[in-house]
Amino acid sequence: MSFFRTEVSFRGAETRVVESRLFSNPNKMVMAHRPEVYARVSRFDLGGLTVGEVISSGHNVDVSEYMSNSLIVPLSGVIECESKAGLNKATTGEALFFSPNRRHTRVSAGKAATFKGIPLIISTDLMRAAFDRLGLSLPSAIEFDSLSLRMNGSRSAATAELIQTVRTLHAEIDRGSVRIGNPASRAVWVEFIADKIVDALQETGVLHAPVYHSDSSSYRSVRMALEYMRVSHGEIKDIPSVAKVCGVSTRSLELAFKNVLETTPSKALLVIRLEAARKRLCDPNDEASVTEVALDCGFNHLSRFSAAYREKFHELPSQTLGVWRKV
Repeated sequence: MSFFRTEVSFRGAETRVVESRLFSNPNKMVMAHRPEVYARVSRFDLGGLTVGEVISSGHNVDVSEYMSNSLIVPLSGVIECESKAGLNKATTGEALFFSPNRRHTRVSAGKAATFKGIPLIISTDLMRAAFDRLGLSLPSAIEFDSLSLRMNGSRSAATAELIQTVRTLHAEIDRGSVRIGNPASRAVWVEFIADKIVDALQETGVLHAPVYHSDSSSYRSVRMALEYMRVSHGEIKDIPSVAKVCGVSTRSLELAFKNVLETTPSKALLVIRLEAARKRLCDPNDEASVTEVALDCGFNHLSRFSAAYREKFHELPSQTLGVWRKV
């Protein structure tokens, strides 16, 4: 039995617009006009790492992923992603890697019967831990809207190994492997994938290459606010206090988030808090209760926390706790 949870699934004869919650921000998928359009988007969370599955006759989507890095491995068809850093295209045997950013994505079947791809969303914390394990320091390139990379398995042994590892993990999740059902095994997989990504980035030499940086005040304010939110999400009282730390007015910070991420500082903080809570609930060595985790992460209303958590992760906090701390 597959561990993947389907969040979008439809088939029809007309162009459709549907919402996907695969990434941090809900994103609108616009299906291409064909005699029959279809799509299925599924996901599985391993704690800091989300493995997705996308099967589509072709669609466009504007992605806002401001929390984590993204790795996309196409199994069939073609994917094109355009961001501030430029346009990247990938097909079978290749992969696309992005630091947190906004991008426009188009997928098509190409010469295949359908597009099928495996998107991985991996937190910056996991990337930082991987660099530490390998005795490296996290480069400044791994920050908002700075890195957009096409990786070719035929030109890089490390990339080929990464793609094969992703495909293997996808297959394990899809068939409901007992190894994926075990929390300790999941943690090993998460570390292994993160290490493979860093290894591939190192081999391509991209970490030493010039990357895109925006010097606009809006981008600086957003980066500073997100960094502060990640470090102090449990103590932040309100958005004006975040704006004060960033040295801008509340209105200016709200406009910056709208222009850069098409969201609000409040929604960004909520996602950061939810991700932080899930990370702790998935830690078998953390003995805190759901209530203690919620309060530590900045949630003062437990019912609202449970509702927001369930909307994002499709399960209650207590269910996450029960799975990951089961002996």
